[in-house]
Amino acid sequence: MSKKRTIGFVQHDDADDPRPEERDYLKEAIERIWSPEGETENMDFYSPIMIQEFIGEWASGTFRQINDTMTKMGFRSTTLDGFHCWIVYEKNKVPDEFGM
Repeated sequence: MSKKRTIGFVQHDDADDPRPEERDYLKEAIERIWSPEGETENMDFYSPIMIQEFIGEWASGTFRQINDTMTKMGFRSTTLDGFHCWIVYEKNKVPDEFGM
């Protein structure tokens, strides 16, 4: 007698899922650069479009995904000149040699 084989698509149980956990590249890119808390001198304001352009080499995301991720990570937002902006603190701020 021959062994029966399943042909076609088979739904796996969650425990048998052969895919590794998906990495959140958007969150990783944001964490690499900014923190939701920090020193006032490292504080800056970025709109979602600025964030999208800034992290474009590492990750991609829609404005909704960026806003959702920033909210989940604990970033605060404000409105400047009528534009929605996120308050971020740069993690690796390069010291300014000229005091500017």
